Amino acid sequence: MDSLPEELVEGILGRLNEGQDKVAVALTCRRFLSAIHRKLPQATAICVQFSSSRGECGASVKTSRSSAFITVCQCAGHGCTQMLHCVLPLLSKEMASLSLEDELLGGERLSDGAAHALLDGCSDAPLSSLSFEHVDFTAVRPWTLALIASFDRLEEVHLLSCILPEGLLLRSLSASLSTLRVLSVTSSSLVSDKLCTALARAAPNLEEISVRGCRSVSAASLVPLLESAGRRRGQQLTLHAEETAFSCEHLARCMQSSLMPTGRHWAVTRMRMELGYAVPALLLTHPHGKAILVYD
Repeated sequence: MDSLPEELVEGILGRLNEGQDKVAVALTCRRFLSAIHRKLPQATAICVQFSSSRGECGASVKTSRSSAFITVCQCAGHGCTQMLHCVLPLLSKEMASLSLEDELLGGERLSDGAAHALLDGCSDAPLSSLSFEHVDFTAVRPWTLALIASFDRLEEVHLLSCILPEGLLLRSLSASLSTLRVLSVTSSSLVSDKLCTALARAAPNLEEISVRGCRSVSAASLVPLLESAGRRRGQQLTLHAEETAFSCEHLARCMQSSLMPTGRHWAVTRMRMELGYAVPALLLTHPHGKAILVYD
Protein backbone atom coordinates (compact mmCIF):
# COMPACT_ATOMS: atom_id res chain seq x y z
CA MET A 1 0.00 0.00 0.00
CA ASP A 2 2.86 2.40 0.77
CA SER A 3 4.13 2.12 -2.81
CA LEU A 4 0.81 3.08 -4.41
CA PRO A 5 0.61 6.58 -5.93
CA GLU A 6 -1.38 9.12 -3.93
CA GLU A 7 -3.84 9.62 -6.81
CA LEU A 8 -4.63 5.91 -6.91
CA VAL A 9 -5.20 5.75 -3.14
CA GLU A 10 -7.53 8.75 -3.35
CA GLY A 11 -9.39 7.14 -6.24
CA ILE A 12 -9.91 3.87 -4.34
CA LEU A 13 -11.01 5.58 -1.13
CA GLY A 14 -13.24 7.95 -3.06
CA ARG A 15 -15.43 5.01 -4.04
CA LEU A 16 -16.32 4.25 -0.42
CA ASN A 17 -19.86 4.84 0.76
CA GLU A 18 -20.53 8.11 2.53
CA GLY A 19 -20.51 8.16 6.32
CA GLN A 20 -19.25 5.30 8.43
CA ASP A 21 -17.04 3.64 5.78
CA LYS A 22 -15.01 6.81 5.27
CA VAL A 23 -14.71 7.49 9.00
CA ALA A 24 -13.65 3.88 9.65
CA VAL A 25 -10.95 4.07 6.96
CA ALA A 26 -9.73 7.42 8.33
CA LEU A 27 -9.13 5.74 11.70
CA THR A 28 -6.94 3.07 10.08
CA CYS A 29 -3.76 5.00 9.28
CA ARG A 30 -2.47 8.51 8.64
CA ARG A 31 -2.05 7.97 4.91
CA PHE A 32 -5.70 7.04 4.47
CA LEU A 33 -6.70 9.99 6.64
CA SER A 34 -4.61 12.36 4.53
CA ALA A 35 -6.23 11.06 1.35
CA ILE A 36 -9.81 11.26 2.56
CA HIS A 37 -9.93 14.04 5.16
CA ARG A 38 -11.73 16.52 2.90
CA LYS A 39 -14.56 14.05 2.30
CA LEU A 40 -15.31 13.13 5.92
CA PRO A 41 -18.89 13.88 7.03
CA GLN A 42 -19.65 16.48 9.71
CA ALA A 43 -21.38 15.22 12.86
CA THR A 44 -23.45 17.26 15.29
CA ALA A 45 -23.38 14.44 17.86
CA ILE A 46 -20.50 12.04 18.52
CA CYS A 47 -20.40 9.17 21.00
CA VAL A 48 -17.02 7.58 21.73
CA GLN A 49 -16.85 4.24 23.49
CA PHE A 50 -13.59 2.87 24.86
CA SER A 51 -13.67 -0.94 24.88
CA SER A 52 -11.44 -3.31 26.81
CA SER A 53 -8.27 -4.63 25.20
CA ARG A 54 -9.31 -8.05 26.51
CA GLY A 55 -12.23 -8.00 24.15
CA GLU A 56 -12.50 -7.07 20.48
CA CYS A 57 -9.68 -4.67 19.61
CA GLY A 58 -9.38 -2.03 16.94
CA ALA A 59 -11.88 0.59 15.87
CA SER A 60 -15.44 0.47 14.56
CA VAL A 61 -17.77 3.21 13.39
CA LYS A 62 -21.52 3.57 12.99
CA THR A 63 -23.15 6.68 11.58
CA SER A 64 -26.76 7.80 11.38
CA ARG A 65 -27.62 11.07 9.66
CA SER A 66 -25.55 13.65 11.55
CA SER A 67 -24.48 11.33 14.41
CA ALA A 68 -21.41 9.12 14.77
CA PHE A 69 -20.77 6.26 17.21
CA ILE A 70 -17.08 5.36 17.44
CA THR A 71 -15.69 2.38 19.38
CA VAL A 72 -11.93 2.17 19.96
CA CYS A 73 -9.53 0.26 22.17
CA GLN A 74 -6.66 1.70 24.22
CA CYS A 75 -4.03 -0.78 22.98
CA ALA A 76 -0.71 0.93 22.27
CA GLY A 77 -0.07 -1.48 19.39
CA HIS A 78 -3.21 -0.51 17.50
CA GLY A 79 -2.75 3.24 17.91
CA CYS A 80 -6.49 3.88 17.83
CA THR A 81 -6.39 6.72 20.35
CA GLN A 82 -3.73 8.55 18.31
CA MET A 83 -5.83 8.23 15.15
CA LEU A 84 -8.91 9.33 17.11
CA HIS A 85 -7.03 12.49 18.08
CA CYS A 86 -6.36 13.18 14.38
CA VAL A 87 -9.87 12.38 13.13
CA LEU A 88 -12.01 14.16 15.74
CA PRO A 89 -11.05 17.74 14.74
CA LEU A 90 -12.23 16.94 11.20
CA LEU A 91 -15.57 15.51 12.34
CA SER A 92 -16.41 17.94 15.12
CA LYS A 93 -16.49 21.38 13.49
CA GLU A 94 -20.28 21.46 13.88
CA MET A 95 -20.55 19.11 16.88
CA ALA A 96 -22.96 20.18 19.62
CA SER A 97 -23.00 16.95 21.66
CA LEU A 98 -20.15 14.71 22.85
CA SER A 99 -20.63 11.49 24.83
CA LEU A 100 -18.06 9.12 26.32
CA GLU A 101 -18.98 5.62 27.41
CA ASP A 102 -16.61 3.37 29.35
CA GLU A 103 -16.90 -0.32 28.46
CA LEU A 104 -13.52 -1.29 29.89
CA LEU A 105 -13.37 -4.63 31.73
CA GLY A 106 -11.28 -6.32 34.40
CA GLY A 107 -10.30 -3.21 36.30
CA GLU A 108 -8.94 -1.44 33.22
CA ARG A 109 -9.38 2.34 33.46
CA LEU A 110 -9.57 5.16 30.99
CA SER A 111 -5.96 6.14 30.33
CA ASP A 112 -4.63 9.67 30.40
CA GLY A 113 -3.64 9.36 26.74
CA ALA A 114 -7.12 8.27 25.68
CA ALA A 115 -8.76 11.10 27.64
CA HIS A 116 -6.35 13.62 26.11
CA ALA A 117 -7.04 12.31 22.59
CA LEU A 118 -10.77 12.77 23.11
CA LEU A 119 -10.83 16.15 24.88
CA ASP A 120 -8.07 17.81 22.88
CA GLY A 121 -9.42 16.43 19.62
CA CYS A 122 -12.75 18.16 20.26
CA SER A 123 -11.39 21.32 21.88
CA ASP A 124 -12.51 23.58 19.01
CA ALA A 125 -16.01 22.09 18.74
CA PRO A 126 -19.01 24.33 19.57
CA LEU A 127 -20.22 21.93 22.26
CA SER A 128 -23.39 22.59 24.22
CA SER A 129 -23.81 19.08 25.69
CA LEU A 130 -21.22 16.83 27.36
CA SER A 131 -21.90 13.37 28.79
CA PHE A 132 -19.72 10.78 30.55
CA GLU A 133 -21.11 7.39 31.55
CA HIS A 134 -19.45 4.86 33.90
CA VAL A 135 -16.06 6.53 33.45
CA ASP A 136 -13.32 6.12 36.06
CA PHE A 137 -11.08 9.20 35.79
CA THR A 138 -8.62 7.99 38.47
CA ALA A 139 -5.80 7.49 35.94
CA VAL A 140 -6.42 10.82 34.17
CA ARG A 141 -4.16 13.72 35.18
CA PRO A 142 -5.74 16.96 36.46
CA TRP A 143 -4.24 19.02 33.63
CA THR A 144 -5.82 16.65 31.10
CA LEU A 145 -9.22 17.06 32.75
CA ALA A 146 -8.65 20.81 32.60
CA LEU A 147 -9.15 20.53 28.83
CA ILE A 148 -12.89 20.36 29.59
CA ALA A 149 -12.62 24.06 30.38
CA SER A 150 -12.01 24.69 26.66
CA PHE A 151 -15.73 24.02 26.21
CA ASP A 152 -17.01 27.39 27.42
CA ARG A 153 -20.62 27.21 26.17
CA LEU A 154 -21.89 24.01 27.76
CA GLU A 155 -25.58 24.00 28.62
CA GLU A 156 -25.96 20.36 29.68
CA VAL A 157 -23.42 18.18 31.51
CA HIS A 158 -24.09 14.59 32.59
CA LEU A 159 -21.71 12.46 34.67
CA LEU A 160 -23.50 9.18 35.24
CA SER A 161 -21.87 6.79 37.73
CA CYS A 162 -18.42 8.33 37.18
CA ILE A 163 -15.42 8.51 39.51
CA LEU A 164 -14.30 12.14 39.49
CA PRO A 165 -13.37 14.29 42.52
CA GLU A 166 -15.75 17.17 43.19
CA GLY A 167 -13.02 19.82 43.10
CA LEU A 168 -11.76 18.71 39.70
CA LEU A 169 -15.32 18.64 38.38
CA LEU A 170 -16.00 22.23 39.44
CA ARG A 171 -12.69 23.51 38.05
CA SER A 172 -13.35 21.73 34.75
CA LEU A 173 -16.79 23.31 34.44
CA SER A 174 -15.77 26.79 35.57
CA ALA A 175 -15.77 28.22 32.03
CA SER A 176 -19.34 27.06 31.39
CA LEU A 177 -21.06 27.89 34.69
CA SER A 178 -22.58 31.06 33.23
CA THR A 179 -24.33 29.09 30.44
CA LEU A 180 -25.06 25.84 32.32
CA ARG A 181 -28.76 24.85 32.45
CA VAL A 182 -28.66 21.16 33.39
CA LEU A 183 -26.14 19.28 35.54
CA SER A 184 -26.51 15.61 36.40
CA VAL A 185 -23.96 13.91 38.66
CA THR A 186 -25.27 10.53 39.80
CA SER A 187 -24.08 7.70 42.05
CA SER A 188 -20.87 9.41 43.14
CA SER A 189 -19.41 9.16 46.63
CA LEU A 190 -17.10 12.09 45.84
CA VAL A 191 -19.86 14.70 45.53
CA SER A 192 -21.03 16.68 48.58
CA ASP A 193 -23.08 19.78 49.43
CA LYS A 194 -20.22 21.91 48.09
CA LEU A 195 -21.41 21.22 44.55
CA CYS A 196 -24.74 23.01 44.97
CA THR A 197 -23.04 25.84 46.87
CA ALA A 198 -20.72 26.49 43.93
CA LEU A 199 -23.56 26.24 41.42
CA ALA A 200 -25.76 28.62 43.40
CA ARG A 201 -23.07 31.30 43.28
CA ALA A 202 -22.06 31.06 39.62
CA ALA A 203 -24.80 29.41 37.50
CA PRO A 204 -27.63 31.94 36.91
CA ASN A 205 -29.24 29.91 34.10
CA LEU A 206 -29.53 26.69 36.09
CA GLU A 207 -32.83 24.86 35.62
CA GLU A 208 -32.15 21.29 36.75
CA ILE A 209 -29.69 19.52 39.03
CA SER A 210 -29.52 15.78 39.64
CA VAL A 211 -27.40 14.34 42.46
CA ARG A 212 -29.29 11.07 42.64
CA GLY A 213 -27.37 8.36 44.45
CA CYS A 214 -24.75 10.78 45.86
CA ARG A 215 -24.86 9.69 49.50
CA SER A 216 -22.90 12.65 50.87
CA VAL A 217 -25.47 15.18 49.65
CA SER A 218 -27.87 16.44 52.34
CA ALA A 219 -30.63 19.02 52.73
CA ALA A 220 -27.89 21.61 53.31
CA SER A 221 -27.43 21.61 49.52
CA LEU A 222 -30.79 23.31 49.18
CA VAL A 223 -29.92 26.28 51.41
CA PRO A 224 -27.63 28.16 48.94
CA LEU A 225 -30.07 27.37 46.13
CA LEU A 226 -32.88 28.99 48.11
CA GLU A 227 -30.80 32.01 49.06
CA SER A 228 -29.67 32.62 45.46
CA ALA A 229 -33.12 32.14 43.89
CA GLY A 230 -33.45 35.85 43.17
CA ARG A 231 -30.29 35.79 41.03
CA ARG A 232 -31.44 32.92 38.83
CA ARG A 233 -33.10 33.91 35.57
CA GLY A 234 -35.62 31.04 35.49
CA GLN A 235 -38.68 30.83 37.71
CA GLN A 236 -38.24 27.19 38.73
CA LEU A 237 -35.32 24.95 39.60
CA THR A 238 -35.70 21.17 39.81
CA LEU A 239 -33.46 19.18 42.16
CA HIS A 240 -33.30 15.37 41.96
CA ALA A 241 -32.06 14.21 45.37
CA GLU A 242 -33.27 10.61 45.40
CA GLU A 243 -31.10 8.08 47.27
CA THR A 244 -29.14 10.81 49.07
CA ALA A 245 -28.95 11.96 52.72
CA PHE A 246 -31.62 14.60 52.03
CA SER A 247 -34.31 14.79 54.73
CA CYS A 248 -37.23 17.14 55.33
CA GLU A 249 -36.38 17.38 59.03
CA HIS A 250 -32.87 18.62 58.27
CA LEU A 251 -34.26 21.12 55.76
CA ALA A 252 -36.76 22.44 58.32
CA ARG A 253 -33.97 23.03 60.85
CA CYS A 254 -31.92 24.87 58.24
CA MET A 255 -34.83 27.11 57.23
CA GLN A 256 -35.68 27.95 60.84
CA SER A 257 -32.10 28.79 61.70
CA SER A 258 -31.11 32.40 62.34
CA LEU A 259 -28.27 31.83 59.87
CA MET A 260 -30.87 31.65 57.08
CA PRO A 261 -33.03 34.79 57.42
CA THR A 262 -34.74 34.16 54.06
CA GLY A 263 -36.04 30.76 55.19
CA ARG A 264 -39.30 32.14 56.60
CA HIS A 265 -40.27 33.57 53.19
CA TRP A 266 -40.53 30.16 51.57
CA ALA A 267 -43.72 28.07 51.64
CA VAL A 268 -43.15 24.31 51.69
CA THR A 269 -45.68 21.86 50.24
CA ARG A 270 -45.36 18.09 50.45
CA MET A 271 -46.76 16.24 47.41
CA ARG A 272 -46.55 13.17 45.22
CA MET A 273 -45.85 13.62 41.53
CA GLU A 274 -47.25 11.15 39.01
CA LEU A 275 -44.47 10.24 36.57
CA GLY A 276 -45.92 6.93 35.51
CA TYR A 277 -45.70 6.06 39.21
CA ALA A 278 -46.02 8.11 42.38
CA VAL A 279 -42.84 10.00 43.27
CA PRO A 280 -42.49 11.90 46.57
CA ALA A 281 -41.61 15.55 46.09
CA LEU A 282 -41.26 18.82 47.92
CA LEU A 283 -42.32 22.14 46.38
CA LEU A 284 -40.87 25.34 47.82
CA THR A 285 -42.39 28.60 46.59
CA HIS A 286 -41.44 32.24 47.18
CA PRO A 287 -43.77 35.27 47.00
CA HIS A 288 -41.55 36.77 44.29
CA GLY A 289 -42.52 34.00 41.87
CA LYS A 290 -39.58 31.65 42.39
CA ALA A 291 -39.96 27.91 43.01
CA ILE A 292 -37.79 24.88 43.69
CA LEU A 293 -39.11 21.35 43.15
CA VAL A 294 -37.22 18.63 45.01
CA TYR A 295 -37.58 14.93 44.28
CA ASP A 296 -36.45 13.10 47.41
